[in-house]
Parts: sequence; C-alpha cells; structure tokens
Amino acid sequence: MDALVKVKYELVDANIEHERLKEEKRALVKQREAEEADARAELDAAKQRLKEARKEYALVDTDFRAGRRAQNARLQAEAVAVGAKTYVTGTPCRNGHLSPRYTSSGACVMCDRIGWEGGKLRTSETHD
Repeated sequence: MDALVKVKYELVDANIEHERLKEEKRALVKQREAEEADARAELDAAKQRLKEARKEYALVDTDFRAGRRAQNARLQAEAVAVGAKTYVTGTPCRNGHLSPRYTSSGACVMCDRIGWEGGKLRTSETHD
C-alpha cells in the first residue's frame, strides 16, 4: 500500500507542478500580448507622424517647385525681351544637365545636342 500512496503523492505533486507551469506560461503570454499591444500602438503613432511629415514635405516641395517655375518663367521672359536665344536657370534639367535652355521652348541645350527627348534618347529612326 505504501507504494500506491507514494505513486499517488508523486502524481499529485506532478499535477501541482504542471498547473504552476501552466499559470507561469499564461502570465508570460499575457505579458507578451501587452508588449505587443504597446508596440502596435507605438507603430501606429510612428506611422501617423510619418504621414504628417510627408504632408508637410509635400507642401514645402510644392511651394518650392512653384517658386522655381515662376522664377524660370521670369528668366525666360527676360531673355526673350532682350532677344537672347538661350537663358540660364541654375537648375538641372530632367536629365541632370546644368546647361542653358532655349528661350523659344525652354528645352535644355545639352539634351537637344545629344538627342534626348522627354527623358529618353531619340532613336535614329526619329531623326531621319
């Protein structure tokens, strides 16, 4: 009988230990879930800050581009008024050239010389 009692107590102890481990794991899962919720909230806040920063950048960029377009138009008009064939803007063209531009079209002189059209090199078929 002693052997049965001993086995019974071992099983009870094992069951108690198993329940204790289950509770530890449940607490750990709850802790991880709370950490995940905090991380998600932080991520959402960071996404919102990024969205706001992009809006601010778009406003600044739009203002800058509008100012640059107005300045380029003024420079072109001044060049036309004095009868010049080209004028200098100080800003690169879409292909990165800092060369003068034609007063008649505003096109980059360097792009025209090497055959760039609309950001792509013209083929010999279009030249013929």
